[in-house]
Amino acid sequence: MGKVPLLLCLLLVSTSIGSRSVEFVKAASGTPPLLRGYGGILAAASNHIRSGTLASQVFQGETASNTEMTFAELKARGYNGARVSIIDPGNQPDSGTYNSGAWHRTLQLAQHYGITVIGDDHEYDCPSTSFWQPVLQDTPQSTYPNVLWETKNEPHCSSLASDDQAIINMARNMGDTRWFVLGCNNDCTPSGGGTDLAAFPVVTDSVNHVFYDFHEYFFYAPHSGEWTISEAQSFADSKFQGALDVQNTLGRPFIGTEFGADTGCGDPAMPNSCPPDQTVPGSAGYAPETVAYLSRLITDLHGAGLGYMVWNAGDWNDAPAGKTGALDTFGSQLPLPPSSTTTTPTPLGQPLIIWELLALLVVIAISVGVIGRTRLKGRARAKHTSQS
Repeated sequence: MGKVPLLLCLLLVSTSIGSRSVEFVKAASGTPPLLRGYGGILAAASNHIRSGTLASQVFQGETASNTEMTFAELKARGYNGARVSIIDPGNQPDSGTYNSGAWHRTLQLAQHYGITVIGDDHEYDCPSTSFWQPVLQDTPQSTYPNVLWETKNEPHCSSLASDDQAIINMARNMGDTRWFVLGCNNDCTPSGGGTDLAAFPVVTDSVNHVFYDFHEYFFYAPHSGEWTISEAQSFADSKFQGALDVQNTLGRPFIGTEFGADTGCGDPAMPNSCPPDQTVPGSAGYAPETVAYLSRLITDLHGAGLGYMVWNAGDWNDAPAGKTGALDTFGSQLPLPPSSTTTTPTPLGQPLIIWELLALLVVIAISVGVIGRTRLKGRARAKHTSQS
């Protein structure tokens, strides 16, 4: 084989590799991020400082805020995500309205500590473009690519799908391609087998960057007659099956942005809600059964490569929880996230990039083989000619 044809073949192969690599990177950038972390962190907490903390590693000359201490602890334990309540009316005096400065400080801290933030409107009504428009405009993707948008905490809304769709359309028209997290309606709780799937909003998205989400706990009140470790673990398995059902049946990736060990103790909506073995009170509290539930669910999600946020790491919890919430109480009892995977598996029914890559490798191998055989034949002919 002559030098010019050989160079042409090599050029074709290298061009094929290069062009396909670019396509792979573009496709990979659209794969769902795999996030594991804690929620309940207030945007306002980036301005909260408790005495005795260290110097900030981000804001020179300042003391580290409660948010910075939390993000540092999350990073140290191997987590890569945080669900931040952009607003949470009724929680703290400064958490009920949008604070641009506190939100920007939160995102700058997240970038420093390698945390991706799920920005959450922590309310219970319908999603609203009037809330999200100024937030989106104030959070440019070029500056803060490490953000996802959760349109509403736990919506109770007869127009949920159309309201979510309006927010998605608004963001895309602004050039924002970041991921959305859409919760299901009216406290749905899928358990597999198609249960509660109709509660999820059906939307379209030009860039197909939509997660589905639901929240669940092993509260004492509805489980008082089966308050055992084994029942808690069985309930966790059913919620895991629900997550798989959401992803594989509805065709969108799943992330559970609020799973916790709260027993429900003291909730006025649930009479007789305090278990006899309550260990720590409050939203960062737990009983042995609720930690068993959460640990089992997290283990199941790890095995399937799915993401989650633990409730909660806020600085507003009952004592003995400190400024990092459940990280101070039951967090040490939970399985830590594996460190090897960074993307959520593609839901069934969606194209898998890996097959394109394998096909490309086969083409390259065949091309190399053909070139090698041709060169050997050429050498054999040359040898035969010289001998004759």
